[in-house]
Amino acid sequence: MQTPQSIPPAVERRRSPHAAFWTLVASARVALGLIALGLGSGLLADPAWAQQTGAPVLGLPLRCEPGVDCWIANYADVAPGPEVRDYACGFLAYEGHKGTDFAIRTLADMRAGVEVIAAAPGTVEGLRNSVDDIGFREAGRQSVAGTECGNGVVVAHGDGWKTQYCHMLKGSVTVTPGQKVAAGDMLGKVGLSGLTEFPHVHLEVRHNDTVVDPFAGLDRKAFCGLGPNPLWNKTLLAKLAYRPTMIYNIGFAPEAPQAEAVRNGRFRDSALPATTEALVLWAEIFGVQFGDKLTLIITGPDGTVLHNRSTQPPRHQARYYLSSGIPRAAAGWPSGTYRGTVVVSREKDKLGPGRYTAETTVDIR
Repeated sequence: MQTPQSIPPAVERRRSPHAAFWTLVASARVALGLIALGLGSGLLADPAWAQQTGAPVLGLPLRCEPGVDCWIANYADVAPGPEVRDYACGFLAYEGHKGTDFAIRTLADMRAGVEVIAAAPGTVEGLRNSVDDIGFREAGRQSVAGTECGNGVVVAHGDGWKTQYCHMLKGSVTVTPGQKVAAGDMLGKVGLSGLTEFPHVHLEVRHNDTVVDPFAGLDRKAFCGLGPNPLWNKTLLAKLAYRPTMIYNIGFAPEAPQAEAVRNGRFRDSALPATTEALVLWAEIFGVQFGDKLTLIITGPDGTVLHNRSTQPPRHQARYYLSSGIPRAAAGWPSGTYRGTVVVSREKDKLGPGRYTAETTVDIR
């Protein structure tokens, strides 16, 4: 098992890892008038509030379907002190994180190309496009010092509002400083540049240089939950309902696969030969918590449970990989469809059902 990114319950507060990119943009700011926002009332959760504040109404920052081929892996850390909490008072955040991370499933999907798009209309104010897509774990954190955002774009929306898009694919940025963009226009592609270890786009929102969590908005009074005026457009907000845990990648393999292979898009076959030496179920999960019970179940074609194994993560973790399986018996594999079930069970969960499941199948003939 790999434990690439842990979420400490309380650590010393740090500077935002993407602050250097904002400094770069500020020093190279283009002296242009900012465009007025297009405030179509059909998109707004509260048109009057948006008009009064000049706030952008946000759509997705990448071309995908939430919960199908993209997921929120991390939210902004909104805790005022050293505690780490997301807007719902859950643990899908880490210390110093100032944005919302929309992740895609694998590096194979990244290589196929997933567009990063403008979440709202505005004017491109700055960009970077030359950072390698290697992930900081491989080269060390010092390798991305000063370029933590990786390849990115800043778009100004007027009235002090800006959005920042980070970790884009090297050479993929398609816009230029001073260019006007509409919501949904392509800015580049999802990559692995800067301070990241999985392909995603980090969307950061600022108003007058102060970070604003788009789920909380400007005037949230309660510490937990959505603010009265979140920045997401109303239709999208319904699709971004808070999910404390997501089993986002699951499959069967004929051997015990390494996490790196899975994250490169391997072992997603829907069929395996009868000669396969083993049947291994694997899964990747966002948002596991200390005390969770993680169970992998393999069921044979006749409904018999062939394998049932449980484990527990050692701590809260943003992304968790596990696998378990069985060798081929002397009599071989009965032909048919095998089902894999992954279950995350949580004793207490005020933010969700406490039980999360995902299933996959593979045919052996």
